[in-house]
Amino acid sequence: MRLDVFGKIIEVSRDGKKWQVFYIGEEGKKRLAEDISIPGEIQEDAVPLYLADILHEMARPGKEDVKVIE
Repeated sequence: MRLDVFGKIIEVSRDGKKWQVFYIGEEGKKRLAEDISIPGEIQEDAVPLYLADILHEMARPGKEDVKVIE
């Protein structure tokens, strides 16, 4: 799933029992987000709320939400 996390595009995917998190650059390239860890027991529908909780320092005026990108 792709998310807009306070203005930063992040992709999260399941790899077996763990989550992998990637930053998506403006040109569409992905790089592993080694600084973000999502516990395997977090369910998919709870990922946006979890990211909002651990990354709330990234929030700024006009970029105050974590949204799933369809």
